[in-house]
Amino acid sequence: MKELVRLRIRPSRDRKSFRYMLDYVDQSGKRRQVSLGHADKRQAERQRQEKELELRVNVAGPISMKLTHFFRDSLARTKGQVRATTSERPPGR
Repeated sequence: MKELVRLRIRPSRDRKSFRYMLDYVDQSGKRRQVSLGHADKRQAERQRQEKELELRVNVAGPISMKLTHFFRDSLARTKGQVRATTSERPPGR
């Protein structure tokens, strides 16, 4: 699987210290470079994995939706996963 977020080291101007940075392309297609502000490799790798998971899952903010729209959307998304007998109404109801 392709790595969506790259972890790299950015040296300081005096070349005596460094900081970790994340390079990635966001949902809108823009290339982003984010400084993590520290030199801890374990913490930087954990932050890289979190960002990669966020981009893979495509996290979006909550939106306001009426129950009928939610129900229709849910049915459309799960149509192939639910058997016809499950989504049918029982007789007499």
